[in-house]
This record gives sequence, structure tokens and C-alpha cells, in this order.
Amino acid sequence: MTEIYRQTAEYAREHGELDAYRASMQENRACKEAIEAAISNNFDGWHLAKGIAQPIMERFGTERVMLVLANTVQVKDWDGRFSRSNREWASRFDIHGDPQKGGDHRFVFVVSSHPAILDGFIDMARRAEREAQCPSVMDALKAPKPEHTKSAPARKHEAVR
Repeated sequence: MTEIYRQTAEYAREHGELDAYRASMQENRACKEAIEAAISNNFDGWHLAKGIAQPIMERFGTERVMLVLANTVQVKDWDGRFSRSNREWASRFDIHGDPQKGGDHRFVFVVSSHPAILDGFIDMARRAEREAQCPSVMDALKAPKPEHTKSAPARKHEAVR
């Protein structure tokens, strides 16, 4: 998996890191395309199929998927079809470049799927991220229990004379 490059193209150029910048941007674009394909192939006209975010998160890493989704919402901040919750979530990401001025080629990894459908995908991805961070109670109950070692029975206290 390619590491996410967090600096601007200008910074990468000045510090001899253009290869890392370009590789990260290429991976961002591939992630965006995978999201678009998943939505296109898994939307029946009314609903998105459950669990379609998980394979993308496994392939590209949760952090990159969230970056691509947050970037999309930030660039399309004018679009009211994204929920308030998702707009607030996306605003917490620090993504270099002003999209209104074409900064750092952020437009290259903006998901072009219908915003209302994409909003549902973002909800799925955020839910999958939370579930990965906090295993469910049911999962904890199903997990194998450690074997207990037998210990000597507790002694009764002797009376002090």
C-alpha cells in the first residue's frame, strides 16, 4: 500500500519528493475510481448493497478511503445533498490546497458519483471504520475465552491467638 503524502506539490518539488507525491496522488485516484465502480455496480436504483465499502477499505486502507471521501465533500461543499453530519465530519480533515483555486490537483480524486448516493456510501464507510475501531459486544462474546489455570483453593483465615 502506498503511503499517503500529506504535503503540497510545491513542497514535494522543493524537497525532492515528487515521486512520493505522484504515487500518493495516483493511489488516491485509483481509490476514487474503485469507489465509483462499487457504487455503480452495487446500486439497484433505490439502495446500495451492504458492505461495499469494506473491500475498498481493505484494498486502499481506511485512512486513504476517508481522505478521498472527505476531499470530495470539501470540494463539493456547495452541494446540499451531503448530510450535515458528513459535511461536519469532512471539515475535520486537513487536506492541503484550496480546491476553489485548483490547489494541489485535489479535483483528480473527487468522486463523481451522484452526491445523494455517495452520501450513503460515506455513511457506510464511516460505520465500517467505527466498527473496526470498536468491536461489537457480540464479537467480544463470541471470541474464544482464555483458559483459566487452576489455582490452589483459597485458605480460610486462621484465628490469630
